[in-house]
Amino acid sequence: MFKKSLKYFFSFHLLLILTVTIWIAWVYLRDPLQAIDKGVSVLNIASYQETNEQIVSQKRQYIDYHLQAESGENISVYCSFPDSIPVSGLPVMVIMGGLHIGRQNFSFIQSPGNNILIIYDYPYSPEYWYEGTALTEIPKIRNAVLDVPSRLVWLLNWIRKQAWADSSRISVLGYSFGALFIPAVYRLAKSHELSLEAGIICYGGADIRRMLYTNLKKNHEPARILLSYFAATAINAVEPAHHLPYLQNEFLLINGNKDRQIPEESWLLLHRLTPDPKTILILDEGHMHPDKPALTQKLVKMSQDWLISKGIINP
Repeated sequence: MFKKSLKYFFSFHLLLILTVTIWIAWVYLRDPLQAIDKGVSVLNIASYQETNEQIVSQKRQYIDYHLQAESGENISVYCSFPDSIPVSGLPVMVIMGGLHIGRQNFSFIQSPGNNILIIYDYPYSPEYWYEGTALTEIPKIRNAVLDVPSRLVWLLNWIRKQAWADSSRISVLGYSFGALFIPAVYRLAKSHELSLEAGIICYGGADIRRMLYTNLKKNHEPARILLSYFAATAINAVEPAHHLPYLQNEFLLINGNKDRQIPEESWLLLHRLTPDPKTILILDEGHMHPDKPALTQKLVKMSQDWLISKGIINP
């Protein structure tokens, strides 16, 4: 009986090791662009809600859109419009922020100017990114992460068809968690011949494994190494290092030299891999966070000033 149990034990673990090895090989041999490309699905408005809430001093119109793809997938966005829009449309800034997002994040943009702001709402319930149990939630989180670039392309395609958008001046701005997706989004958009203006990668980095390892401080060393490796493997297709060399747009890169979440090696790699033309700003600051409203407003102002200087958005 003991020998039989031992045989089953080794057979199971051998099968497990073989399965994991095949999975890792498949992930790293697969073209990352192909792994995130779900084509361009047409979006239609499923529902929307207008609000008269005044978030900033400038008079604005706020609309929450719930869009539905042909495949049945849903995309939610928060939009901020000026009081009047010319027939030619206005510049559009699509904002990918941290996980704690919502319409109230418009309050960090005190002077939005004569531009349209759209905040993208990530798929999957935000609290599960932090609190979900590994076995049940990690596959869902993986799918949600890999879905983001295609969903953004669908959204960008929808935006450029709207009468209120100046289709020649659409930019995507990534902050913190959102910065992770910008290289993949821009590369995927280019592959579908979607023209975008210059973008912003704020508090981002490259080498997902290193970034995950840095943030898994509560785990013991062996677990920390394994978790960061397997989690990075699971979302390998959005690794910025895979997509940065293919970018042709101009970018503003902002990082903080006191950041404890994005290690210096990661943001230096991001800077090195991003092709010219690019503007790099390194602040004497830690990582951005909703609990640091002054820093967030500072970063927003720097972003706006840079985009205005390039003629991409209106003052």
